[in-house]
Amino acid sequence: MRNGKKLTVGSTCISKFDKIQNNSVDDYRKYQKERKTREKMVLNEEYIEQKYSGIIQTIREFREVQNNDSVILDKKLADDYKRILGIIESDYEKQLKLAQSKIDLKIIQSTYSITQGFLNDFKKYKENCKSKLWGITPEIARWCHKNGSSKLIELLQNFGEINIQSIKLRKIIIYIML
Repeated sequence: MRNGKKLTVGSTCISKFDKIQNNSVDDYRKYQKERKTREKMVLNEEYIEQKYSGIIQTIREFREVQNNDSVILDKKLADDYKRILGIIESDYEKQLKLAQSKIDLKIIQSTYSITQGFLNDFKKYKENCKSKLWGITPEIARWCHKNGSSKLIELLQNFGEINIQSIKLRKIIIYIML
C-alpha cells in the first residue's frame, strides 16, 4: 500500500497487515478511503493552524481536561465542557474533512474562541480551588476519583467546594483530617 506494488501473501502473513481484516478488496478500499481522509484532515489542520496559530494545541488541551483526574469540574464547567465537546465534534471535525476551499473559517474561529474561553474559565476555577479554604485541590480531586463515590463527586460538582453536604459522606472526612 505504501509504494503501490502488489504482493501476494498467505493466510498467516495477512494478519501482519494493519487495517485489512478479511483480505478483501472492500477492506483495501475502505483502508484507502480512511487513509485519504486522515491525510486530508492533517493538511487541513496545518492550513487552519496557519490562520489561527495555536488552535491545534488549544483543542488538544481542551480534550485533555476530561482525562485529568486532579480536577473535579463544577456543574457549570462540566456542562460547558460537554457542550463545547459537541461543538468540536460536530463543527470543527466536520470542517477538517472538507476540501480546503470549502472550510468555513468563521466556524473554525468560533470554535477556537469558545474553546479558549472555556480554558480561561477552567484556569481561573483551578486557581480558585487552590486558594479557597475548602476548595477542591488537585490532591482532593485525585483522592475522590480514586476512592470516592459517584455521589460524592456529584456533590462536589454541584457546589464546587467541600461543604457540609459533602462532609456527610464520611470518606472525605478521613482524607481531610490527614
